[in-house]
Amino acid sequence: MAVKAAISVSSVGRATHVQNNAEAGETSAVRLEIGDVAPPLLVAEWCDGEPLASFPSGRVTVVVFWGTWCHPCITSIPELSRLQQIFSEAVAIIGVSREEPETIHRFLQRKNESGTSWADTIRFRIARDEGNAMWSTYVWASGQRGIPAAFVVGKTGRLEWIGYPWDLEWVLEQVVNDRYDREAVAVELRVTKRLDGIRQELTRLREEQKWNEAIALLDSVEDPAGKSPELLSIRLTVLGEAGRDAEANATRQTLMMAIWDRAQQLNKLAWETADRGETDTALDLALKAAQRSAVLTNAKNARVLDTLARVHFERGEIAEAVHWQEQAVMVVTGPDTEPVTTTLARYRAAQKATTAAGKPPAAEGGQTDADGQP
Repeated sequence: MAVKAAISVSSVGRATHVQNNAEAGETSAVRLEIGDVAPPLLVAEWCDGEPLASFPSGRVTVVVFWGTWCHPCITSIPELSRLQQIFSEAVAIIGVSREEPETIHRFLQRKNESGTSWADTIRFRIARDEGNAMWSTYVWASGQRGIPAAFVVGKTGRLEWIGYPWDLEWVLEQVVNDRYDREAVAVELRVTKRLDGIRQELTRLREEQKWNEAIALLDSVEDPAGKSPELLSIRLTVLGEAGRDAEANATRQTLMMAIWDRAQQLNKLAWETADRGETDTALDLALKAAQRSAVLTNAKNARVLDTLARVHFERGEIAEAVHWQEQAVMVVTGPDTEPVTTTLARYRAAQKATTAAGKPPAAEGGQTDADGQP
């Protein structure tokens, strides 16, 4: 979140717990890809929610693999619950754990930071995998290395998307309303797989500050069929490390346009830009990204509002930072509550100190129009 002393939401939100899948019998061959018929539901036990015998025809299903011991998984629960409520009967979300029944049931009865049991907090189905029946056909077969891992099964029973729960909203909106471009997403995943093959070499080049060679290496994995947001994001990081601000801002602009309808990716872009203490031009772009993310989430997502406040704070717009952090506090739930409220106290203290020093903060302003193209 916005307090560096706490774990940031962007960091928590994007993290996964890596599994040692080799010990559990994982093979390296990828056998499940976008467009394939989704493997069947092989649920050993339904721990919470109405059971499903199979994927409901004409309805979108999300299968999320998680664990009670996995902090990023637990952090994703409020977001998944929110999405289940937003999409209601159009989408069925299923959380699949391979832990023992007693472990799952104990977790469901445990109280979270808001004082509510997880059973009362979770708004989606919880299922148990046994003998890795589903883990092997989804997680390992698709080459995923960690959890939480989300799989979107479309209305016709085909796999539409694989990724993190925090990127789900734009996918579900597109799939539910029959506007989804499966081929474009397949291009992104192809680039991601190519990136996996160069990450070690790229790390070496970055450590040795061989920036031209690092950029050339990234060029080698581009796909002529389209831009990959992940590749653009990595390119942005490398250009920032190289101090090539003009190129970095051009890439930031291209990335923002590529993810203009993806609230959580815009949020991540805005947060990371603000967190790195970027130039004024970069912060201008971060503000556009944060404002657009807030529009896409109807200003009801605490993490998005927290990021918008942080961008204003880094721009020296303290009153706006306080305003949006107050909005974040009004809607926050679960494990994010304490960091959000702590950050609000810090912004208010900064506002008071600024006023006491005889420098009135900027007038409180609402969100500017961010519905058009960037």
